[in-house]
Amino acid sequence: MLALIVGLSGCATPSALTIEKPCPEGWAAAVLWSSETAGRSEVAFVGESGVVEQRSWPFQGLGAAPNALTRSGADVWMVANGNTIRDRTDVLRFTTASCALRSWRVPEQAVWSVAETQGGFVTTDALNGAAHLHRRDREGRLVAENVVEGISLTTLVAADDQLLALGNYWGGTDEGLLLELDPVSLAVKRRIDLSPLMSTGPQAVSVGGVLYFPITTATGEDGGEHEGRTLVAVSLRDLSAKRVPLDSPAPYLMAGTGDSLFVGHTFINPGFREMSEYRFVSRYDLRTGGVETFEVGGPLRSIAVAGSSLAVLTGDSDAVMVKTYDAASMKLISSLEVPRPSGSGYFYPAGLIVR
Repeated sequence: MLALIVGLSGCATPSALTIEKPCPEGWAAAVLWSSETAGRSEVAFVGESGVVEQRSWPFQGLGAAPNALTRSGADVWMVANGNTIRDRTDVLRFTTASCALRSWRVPEQAVWSVAETQGGFVTTDALNGAAHLHRRDREGRLVAENVVEGISLTTLVAADDQLLALGNYWGGTDEGLLLELDPVSLAVKRRIDLSPLMSTGPQAVSVGGVLYFPITTATGEDGGEHEGRTLVAVSLRDLSAKRVPLDSPAPYLMAGTGDSLFVGHTFINPGFREMSEYRFVSRYDLRTGGVETFEVGGPLRSIAVAGSSLAVLTGDSDAVMVKTYDAASMKLISSLEVPRPSGSGYFYPAGLIVR
């Protein structure tokens, strides 16, 4: 059962903010720090020798790393969900070419995923046992929405002219699903069940007509929840799926460059093992199907690719390390420490952006 509304009229433009400031000279990466006690987030721009500039953004509650930062060309999309006291939700777009930040205040209590499409953006959240989808134009005005009962959608992917959504059924079932959505109306065009599946990481990558995503946790033979060890590849032509075994547990993060897909093995909490044990990245060769695993240090927080380099964010809430590797050889190019911001409020690492 679903409810669908398209071409909404009379919708007021939501509160928006634009912060324009030239990029710091020589920056190569930016570490995001956020907080649920301070009313701001901090951005540390990193160059060859360390932090070159620190900036404050007036947004609270960026998702704690590992989380989903959605890259679309030079734009990086993210969500600030506030906290239980300061109930504000903002969708943010940071442009790496200019370092401009644009935000839109939205009424959803918490946004789970965002994707750029049709010149604007689509978000998903969950309420009363149903997935809620909203499409807004470039000014943030609501232009289409859909409610799909009985499911939750946690990852949106815009691939060429397709809009895809990964999620799970409600009600304690292990069964996951993949939806193809109409990018204009958000109507469900196709649905495939992905069983058995417990939960996926927050990121997926589309390459050459194939959608790749990790299975982070899965149901074991004993009926309990265990760390997964699988990468799933779904053909966007016919939605057929195959599974690629991985050597390290808890595949969670995804990034791709050239003929390589990188999978970061980590988790949101120490529910299965100490966070320091999450210190591995797998490289999947798109040509040969081969998998290699590399130790990069832990706790692993985020990964990102820029050209022929892989950037890795590791560490705890006191300080993190930004490490850059050659993606082909996995030779370490640089390693820089970024300390936690000072001042009032507790800050946690919220992600990594590369230029």
